[in-house]
Amino acid sequence: MDFNNLVNMANDAVRNNKIREAIKFLEDAFKINPNSHDVCVKLGILTQQLGDIELSIEYFKKSIM
Repeated sequence: MDFNNLVNMANDAVRNNKIREAIKFLEDAFKINPNSHDVCVKLGILTQQLGDIELSIEYFKKSIM
């Protein structure tokens, strides 16, 4: 699956309140493009919502590097 499709599927999952599913799609997108600011920020927000603050901080740090 390509990067844009994964991001779009993640966005759809978020709209349907399927946060864990969205994270999986975004993690797959991150593997394709680890330099994507948007993917890192979205992963930071979603992991924070699930209470994984440590992982959230890591994604936010990656978003500014």
